[in-house]
Amino acid sequence: MKIYLNDLNYKYEVFELIRSLIGKENIEFVDDYKSLDDILIIKIHEDLEVKYYLNKEIKYNKKITNTKILVDEYFKEKMLIKAEVLKFFKEEFNISSDWGVLTGIRPVKVAHSLINQFGIEGARKILRDKMLLKENKVNLITSISTIQDNYINRLKKNSYSLYINIPFCPTRCDYCSFSTLKIEKHKNLVPIYIETIIHELNSLKKYLSGYNLSTIYIGGGTPTTLNEDSLKYLLTYINENFENATEFTVEAGREDTLSYEKLRLLKEQKISRISLNPQTFKSDTLNLIGRKQNNEELIKRYYEAKELKFSSINMDLIIGLPRENLTDLENTLKIVKDLSPENLTIHTLAVKKGSKISERSLNLEDEKNNVLNMMDMVVDFASQNDFIPYYLYRQKQILGNMENIGFSKQGKECIYNITMMEEAENIIGIGMGASSKFIKGNNMILNHRNYMNMKDYLENIDNLLLKKIELLGEKYD
Repeated sequence: MKIYLNDLNYKYEVFELIRSLIGKENIEFVDDYKSLDDILIIKIHEDLEVKYYLNKEIKYNKKITNTKILVDEYFKEKMLIKAEVLKFFKEEFNISSDWGVLTGIRPVKVAHSLINQFGIEGARKILRDKMLLKENKVNLITSISTIQDNYINRLKKNSYSLYINIPFCPTRCDYCSFSTLKIEKHKNLVPIYIETIIHELNSLKKYLSGYNLSTIYIGGGTPTTLNEDSLKYLLTYINENFENATEFTVEAGREDTLSYEKLRLLKEQKISRISLNPQTFKSDTLNLIGRKQNNEELIKRYYEAKELKFSSINMDLIIGLPRENLTDLENTLKIVKDLSPENLTIHTLAVKKGSKISERSLNLEDEKNNVLNMMDMVVDFASQNDFIPYYLYRQKQILGNMENIGFSKQGKECIYNITMMEEAENIIGIGMGASSKFIKGNNMILNHRNYMNMKDYLENIDNLLLKKIELLGEKYD
């Protein structure tokens, strides 16, 4: 389909919406509409016009007058444009989106804002009638918003969470697009990397004295790829210098990086929450996606972690993996049911640039068509096993225009996941590729990211620190 848009300020928003409906390979933006063949014309002036021509014959023609009276702080002009484009696709092709006009990463944040201004019923009406969300998504994000408020409202003024990135992994899975380093090839970098992140933490510490520490999250990569001595050295420094965190998470995603001794070390170092991530328990799939996993060993490590009484254990699963079907997911969920972790995070496969899956150009049409039923199965499973959805985010290139949902047993929600995703507090990112967010007055958020390349990060750490210190120096209004 060709698309003519007279105001290119809205091109990104329009593209993201239409891409989610028909795929980017079926979209071509054009500079004029001389050829009236399979062309969608969107004109934005005082009025909004949406027209569609096929074989020079007009098939759809709609004009919205006085658009300024239809938009406000919460339903902006870009949303009005997307709503009218959605109505066109529904009327002409019977194509719709459960998420309506919301194409961004954080739909729950939109619900928060609306609920705070209009109350729960007013928010639901706007989400459904103006933003065109389906009822199931309205229910989902408003219920998640209510759960999150219990934690967000307890945050102290000037609160922050630490995110520390350990970018090493034993191997790289085919779906992964993160900047990771294989430990065997790069283990010589571990000592200098740990010293550099400790230098980064130490340099920022005094500038954080006026802020209140909320949570600590060590992610990656796979942090437990570090040997026990390195892990103990890092965790000891953190515990001695950043005390009284409400929650302390370490991703321990792969069983081949764990032992009982390493798990015990994590417990001794005051880690309250770990992630042990099977993604799937189907061996054929694990082989297909290049994930070296021993399911029996993973389950053994899980029970060892249970024995050590971590406050919360999370397990990640991915739906939409190549060649997986509903029966495969059902079998995986049966194992999860027996294990009964406190958190269950469901990711819908996103085919990201830089991943091996994207390079292999796999045909994922069957998987794309299955993910809706898969998510329905997960939601039913969660409801039947006392899991409640507590955070949610979306990604580009996600199969089926779906979402990722974090489920939790009541009272075991991960605070970091909530405050980070909803941008409710400052996030201080430490290490290669780590992102920071600085929350300022008037809902302004300043973003900063460390270098994604190890060499650049190590060589430029002092320049990175100067920028972060400058951002921290801007106090709240």
